[in-house]
Amino acid sequence: MTHFLALALSAGAAILGSTPEGPGAADVIAVSGESFGLGVHDGVLVGAGPGWKARFAAGGFEFTPALGERAPRNLPLAFSLESIRRGEGAFHLAPPEGVAPNVEGTVVRYERGGGVTETIEVRAEGIEQSFLFETLPPGSGDLVVRGRVTTELAASSIGEWVGEIRFEVEGLGGVRVDSVLGIDAEGARAPGWLRFDGTHLEIGLPASFVETAALPLVLDPLVGPVIGGFGSVAQDNLNPDVAYDATNGVYLVVWERISSSTDHDIFGQRVSANGTFVGAFILIEGGTDYATKPSVANVNQTDRFLVAYQKAAGSAGPFDVFARAVDAATGAVSAALTVAGNAGDDIDPDVGGNRVFNILGGGARAIVVWEWVGFGVQARVVSVPASPAAPTNVTGGFAVSVGAGVGNPSISKHGGAGSRCLVVWNLEPAVAGQNTIQGRVVDFTGALLTPVGGISNQLGLAEADPGVDTKDGTEFLVAWVRGPDLVRRKMMFSGNSLVTAGTVSTLAVVSSEAPEVGYTGEEYLVSWWRDQILVGPEVLVTNLDAPTCIQCGVGILAGDSVGPKVATQWSGGSAGDEALLVWTETVPPMFPLPQLQQIRAQRYRSDVGQVTDLGGGCGTGGTASAVCATPGTFNFTHRLTGAIVPAPSAPVFLVIGLGESLNFPCGPCTLVPDPFSAVLRSATYNLLAADSFSLPADPGLVGLTIVEQWVIPKPSGACGAIGSDLSNAIQIVIGT
Repeated sequence: MTHFLALALSAGAAILGSTPEGPGAADVIAVSGESFGLGVHDGVLVGAGPGWKARFAAGGFEFTPALGERAPRNLPLAFSLESIRRGEGAFHLAPPEGVAPNVEGTVVRYERGGGVTETIEVRAEGIEQSFLFETLPPGSGDLVVRGRVTTELAASSIGEWVGEIRFEVEGLGGVRVDSVLGIDAEGARAPGWLRFDGTHLEIGLPASFVETAALPLVLDPLVGPVIGGFGSVAQDNLNPDVAYDATNGVYLVVWERISSSTDHDIFGQRVSANGTFVGAFILIEGGTDYATKPSVANVNQTDRFLVAYQKAAGSAGPFDVFARAVDAATGAVSAALTVAGNAGDDIDPDVGGNRVFNILGGGARAIVVWEWVGFGVQARVVSVPASPAAPTNVTGGFAVSVGAGVGNPSISKHGGAGSRCLVVWNLEPAVAGQNTIQGRVVDFTGALLTPVGGISNQLGLAEADPGVDTKDGTEFLVAWVRGPDLVRRKMMFSGNSLVTAGTVSTLAVVSSEAPEVGYTGEEYLVSWWRDQILVGPEVLVTNLDAPTCIQCGVGILAGDSVGPKVATQWSGGSAGDEALLVWTETVPPMFPLPQLQQIRAQRYRSDVGQVTDLGGGCGTGGTASAVCATPGTFNFTHRLTGAIVPAPSAPVFLVIGLGESLNFPCGPCTLVPDPFSAVLRSATYNLLAADSFSLPADPGLVGLTIVEQWVIPKPSGACGAIGSDLSNAIQIVIGT
């Protein structure tokens, strides 16, 4: 009968001609592979793009290719202009103090005087350096721009006139300079040349072109990264996170970029609700330190994001936790705040924001949690005022949980209407193979609202990596890894205690890792990744009906991918039911190419259908309900509660009509679906009846209308014509 229903539903959808835009229709966004930009970071003019970053100062530019973890340190190339000449006569001598750059959009300009302007345009593939000549230099011969190069990289050519020079480390890559081109005012073009003598780089145009060129004349080379010597752009990116701001309708995606084994940076990019880039690339933490593991949440009151991360001088630590605010409207980044600087290591920060206006303490706030290694989970309330002010610490660091063996802290993405966040972590006691998942509720004053509460303690199976989000600051869903499985449990804040609100249920099996939870306003999303020997790593997502926690289905979001994170629009103060999922796409190394890691994102919307009460019930027929009305679900569930049956475990019947209504009056009852064109399913009733089956993964089903009603056979039923009581009828519109 289930197969018949599936066929009937498919046929009904074809008749209705339903072709909505479902969640899978959104394009995957290559965040780290396409984002680039230019801005001031801590007083320094910085540009960056996929696989590179550059600093611009009065003396010139420094271009650093992102060579990845295999590079022992940063290997930049610096260029400072010294002279411009035509033939043997000097036309322009750069002053020793340099020239202060001007900025317009993604363009840096150096006014060199004498009708010469040096322009550097930041582009995805690198920086395009050009020289604009309003007048021709005096003299004759080739037009030559000469600059000093400082780098540890080895040049591919010394003393020769060539069209391209690469400055590289064998097997790692480096910097290329190529595509030298002259363009005059009438569009005439001529290729130029390059020459490196070991110290100076000369960029030239032939005299034959210069002598006849219409002014103004442009000399135009390109500087870009070369990774692994094969011209591919480095994509050594990892550890993404994401948050949403409702006022501006933007997500902020943050991630970690590896320039070398000693230099990790934190980048960001705003993405609109419809999946397009907003503004330029954002450098959140640059320099040459080791900044890693960013986390981000939104503060709705001031429309700013708070980004927390751990940073040290090198990979060995010791690490401290820092935070910066990012303006959702402009992308402006604040100065850094030291959140945690304890002796030893402060690691694994996570941020909880606030979707409501936070009146506690008179300011908009977020909560940062982290692990103080050897001492437990710490937290700190941070004030996030309106831009451009830097965030400030409201409280001193306070202990959420004390003791060694406490790790992997996570906090709900927001505090809900109650302005309360749940902090969860895993405890590793001395018993081998046993972790305990624990939690505690905190608020935005720094108050510990509950004692430490146990969420799970499964003997014999390791439990770790908890993720959490909340509906309203009172109800929370926690997901974590138990052995090889992914499990979840609903928790409640009640009477200043953290109490369980259901059993631990399995969401997925087979090598589950690092679950993340988000609440959409209608349901909970859980995303995680798994690694299978034959398939490789893949990111998955499932959705759960919020009131019942019934799991609606599981979908593979991306292959060759790990480390998903989720931000719902609800968490940023919106009533929208969409989310943005981000993850790291990882392509294994194929000798001699290095491993590539790219940050990807995709919009997600999982509408589990609309259910409308049509009435029509009578007697003790109970109440009908349904959840997970979406294509591809394995758990389209129809429930009957509150009925009275003639005997324990008596049979009841579900009448499912495909949009056809009979509306047959029967005493005080109305039989709404037409039983002659309906599907009839049976179940047994003992306090409740439930009937679940799968719906095909056919987007054509979206919008299909179903009418259903339960029939409870009783010889003396209120509907005497059929000897039954009836539940209310419900109309179900299949969602996305």
